[in-house]
Amino acid sequence: MVSIVEMAKYRLHIWKQGHLYVMPLVALALYDGFCYSIKPAQLVTCVVTLCIVLFLIMVWMGYMIAGREDMVEEQLLYLRVAQKSCYYVGKSLFLLAVQVIFAALAMANPMMLYVMGTDMFSESVTVGELIQSFLLLWGSAGAGIALGSLLSPQVMRDRKLSLLLTVFLAVVSVLGSVLKKYAVAGWIVWLLPPISAVGKVYGNNSSFLPGRTAALWGLLVLYSVAYVAVRDIISHKRRF
Repeated sequence: MVSIVEMAKYRLHIWKQGHLYVMPLVALALYDGFCYSIKPAQLVTCVVTLCIVLFLIMVWMGYMIAGREDMVEEQLLYLRVAQKSCYYVGKSLFLLAVQVIFAALAMANPMMLYVMGTDMFSESVTVGELIQSFLLLWGSAGAGIALGSLLSPQVMRDRKLSLLLTVFLAVVSVLGSVLKKYAVAGWIVWLLPPISAVGKVYGNNSSFLPGRTAALWGLLVLYSVAYVAVRDIISHKRRF
């Protein structure tokens, strides 16, 4: 367990040194500030739109993180780790830390408004709604960073193809509810995280539904785990 944590901490240190978080953080801060600047704001609407924006930002983040990995260094790390599972679990733990950090930052604004007791929201906000908001944002961030990591040049081996697929599949994920109606694109949508389902479920609701929130979070986590597993299987075959 110590080796896994140390591997994750090492990757987190490299990530911070590379300043890969700067532009995604700026993009998140700008949209988050704009989202809650319109008074009165509705928490559900803000969270739904923020889930989509955060998903796209984290696809970008996952793609950048994986794209900056040096194959020689990764292979050396892979060979030096006593247990290969430590290498992959540490890598996944690092991605988990990044997604939780960004989900927490996305929740900073509504949490601050709630603690301050402002009349920013059109309806009263409860602690339960804030928890559900965080779960949806966390699930969206996890699905995004996992998808971006899977489609990175290190996995696809073709930089142009990986970039085109990343943009295409990210857009298809967001428009999934609409594209499911078409037979040609329907099967592609089922392979992608149900980020569009968040908007479909809460598009006409003014309050959160705990059961549906838990189901959406579980689905997003399931897709994230599946993407990371596929990435690790491909990486294992290439020994990094």
